[in-house]
Amino acid sequence: MNNNEIDFYIPTNLNIREILKKEGKGKRYIDCQIDKYHWFISSIYLRSITDKRYESGDFLPMNYQVMEDNLGIRYIDDIKRILSENGIIENDGDFTVGVKSIGYRLTPQYQVKHDRILYDSDSTFIKKLRLAIPLKIAAMDDITRYTYHQLNEIGIHREAAEQYVDDWYQQNSLVKNPTLLKKLNKSNKKRREKEKIATAKGQQVKSIQLTYQQMLEKKRDSYLYQIRAIDEKLWLPNRDNKGRRVHTYLSNLWSELRQFLFIKSKPNTQLVSLDCSNSQPYTLAKIILEYFDGIIDSTTPTDVVRYIDLVTTGKLYSFMCQELSITDLDEIADFKVNMFSRVFYCENHKSFFSKEAKVFLKFFPTVYQIVMQEKKYQYNQLSIKMQRVESEAILDIALTNLKVKYGMAVWFGSIHDSILCEKGFEDEVRQVMIDAYTQVLGIAPHIKVAENINVVKDIDVAVQANLPDTTPLAELQQRFEAQFKSTPYKELIAHKEPEIDYRIRKRREAIERGIEW
Repeated sequence: MNNNEIDFYIPTNLNIREILKKEGKGKRYIDCQIDKYHWFISSIYLRSITDKRYESGDFLPMNYQVMEDNLGIRYIDDIKRILSENGIIENDGDFTVGVKSIGYRLTPQYQVKHDRILYDSDSTFIKKLRLAIPLKIAAMDDITRYTYHQLNEIGIHREAAEQYVDDWYQQNSLVKNPTLLKKLNKSNKKRREKEKIATAKGQQVKSIQLTYQQMLEKKRDSYLYQIRAIDEKLWLPNRDNKGRRVHTYLSNLWSELRQFLFIKSKPNTQLVSLDCSNSQPYTLAKIILEYFDGIIDSTTPTDVVRYIDLVTTGKLYSFMCQELSITDLDEIADFKVNMFSRVFYCENHKSFFSKEAKVFLKFFPTVYQIVMQEKKYQYNQLSIKMQRVESEAILDIALTNLKVKYGMAVWFGSIHDSILCEKGFEDEVRQVMIDAYTQVLGIAPHIKVAENINVVKDIDVAVQANLPDTTPLAELQQRFEAQFKSTPYKELIAHKEPEIDYRIRKRREAIERGIEW
């Protein structure tokens, strides 16, 4: 973790210092508090490009306790008011105690490219952010701290990964990708629905409908930031208090970038992943079994027996798609997503008439009634229960057992329902996962065949820097003299900006943007 680097991402057309001056704030207030405004804006932006659940233009829930811990209770309301009144942010007005925080987003005017501002100031706020890092590490539970140390061992072939993203961007810019277009239309529709809800709650919000090119640019920025996060260790793993999942830059990483990962101390090692088949419907089985005292016998409804048989053999999706005559891979993927969002994860009144709910009800009427009952009062509690079942099995039992047995000698990691490991340990990991899930649910899962994650590159692991250089001194001198006399070297020196001039220019640019360097 680069503990000494604090950076924020600010829209290129935004100058907070000038806005605070117009608000009548004095120089002392601006100098002391401007970093907090930048933190708030940067938090919204980074959340939109790193959290898979959201996209740019979405309302992003901002937990009040997190804001209070970082900004201080004296300044939160002032910061939100000034940013809102000056048309920089807007919110959805949607707040439910213990369920959802108010969502914020940048207004259309500031949905633009963001500049990275690197802070090296010694302001109280920046010092507080730096000091918070070791405190957060110390406060982690054992498995989260283990994950933190294991993630420090993960590297990424940055140059190759960035080139891959650039090629992806260029290719999809030249020819519009139908799949991406479909996702864009879907996200724009979802955004319009959220905007209607916000308007109904008395909020004045402007419509944000991304174009295809804007979507590509934001995805590119997101992928490049993910690469940088892994390479520079920008994030600390975080275990949430609801589903008890551990969130890391691996769990948020674009799957196409996994091929560039490697273990720093073992760069030639193949990494593999083992996933639980039908993992989310499978975790629901624990909740279903509780309605029958954990016993499946001749009195158990046949649809419950069928459901449990399908999820424990990993055949639920194939069964559903076969019954619906769905064979196209994209349609299968869409059906899985829609089944979760319209059966398991939405309010009951919104799922009654959906195609997915009707199909699920047809084949699994008893299971459907249990799902409806679990969501009756707070619809999100079912998904939280299911995530806790998964986290208990994967993190608290399986990964913990591997940690106890191997310590840091062997690399293991997790991405929610899956465990990542070095090739050669997959058979052991499979059994550990089966045992853990069986311990939690009482029924064994189906674990998929291990899949390779990364593409192993031939890397010379010998540490040449520790070996003595036996090149004769006269030969080294000739090499250096030839290099210094070369035309390319002279041109490079002529165009290279002196370090002192560079820092002066960067400081001037920062001050003009309203930032104390």
